[in-house]
Amino acid sequence: IIYNSLSDLKQDQLYDFIIDIDGDLIIGKGHFKLNKKRKELYFAGRLKIKNGKICYIDSDSGHYIPTEKETNDVIQLLKELNYFIS
Repeated sequence: IIYNSLSDLKQDQLYDFIIDIDGDLIIGKGHFKLNKKRKELYFAGRLKIKNGKICYIDSDSGHYIPTEKETNDVIQLLKELNYFIS
């Protein structure tokens, strides 16, 4: 399952997500399925939604282990795009 909108997601449930190398945020179930066998991606992790915004994010994907800087950069990007609760 791939979700098209943050408003489609249930609140306080963990979802897998990736950000591909084109900068697309893809949310659903299963990092491997979301990645569609691409060899490269920018970030992978899990998130939760509250009131249509991201309220929790982590880098737990099982395969891709980002640095602390990469994690902080993604959080900052999501805030700038107004996806993240301040």
